[in-house]
Amino acid sequence: MKTSSSTRLLAICMVMNLFLLKSFAQNSGSVNLNDSMTVIPFSMTVVVVEFEARSGNQGNQLKWSTILEANLSHYEIERSTPNQPFRKIGTIKAAGSGSLAVEYSFTDKNPAAGTNIYRLRMVDTRGGSKSSEHKLVNGNTQNLVSTGFQAYPNPARNGSMIRINVPGTGIYQLRLVSLDGGVVYAANLDNSHGGGLSLDLPKGLRSGLFMIDAVAKQGGHRYQQKILIQ
Repeated sequence: MKTSSSTRLLAICMVMNLFLLKSFAQNSGSVNLNDSMTVIPFSMTVVVVEFEARSGNQGNQLKWSTILEANLSHYEIERSTPNQPFRKIGTIKAAGSGSLAVEYSFTDKNPAAGTNIYRLRMVDTRGGSKSSEHKLVNGNTQNLVSTGFQAYPNPARNGSMIRINVPGTGIYQLRLVSLDGGVVYAANLDNSHGGGLSLDLPKGLRSGLFMIDAVAKQGGHRYQQKILIQ
């Protein structure tokens, strides 16, 4: 996982002013600005630039990188399966304040069957915490690839049809998954004639961001694409 230097510098510039203001507030208790705003002392600042999860030969591999950590104690790696609560499966100590560019990794060597949902719980030095976005990995498939896979239109309208280009013929196990891991649609679709797949969006589906997850039954390759439904 690589993050360009320009991306890191831009993100650092965006958060530095806020970081300095909060640091001053922490040292002085509270600060009144123009007698109209009170800055309350903070406990933790962390900026996650990238967070990814994918299946590998040794298990499901999680990688993430940060550009700023202040008063951060450690990361707790949490895993869930659809419609189940998150449980902690590992802990990694944070690099600590003053670290401007840090990369972390964790391998889940015993993933659950089917869909695994991961998130990071960031714990500060005072015991407070906040959670990252969710990442999905299907432990029953081989490689996550994207070449030749495209769903359109994107964004799509509720109740409409989505066309999906896939790189090979055969049967595909297709699911539409919400970002919290809930499966809202599942079907086996046939691309034996090479014309692509058609997905009729369920009526009454709430608007938001979803993941199209397709697995080729021949070869086991897995394809994913996020799609916005309006």
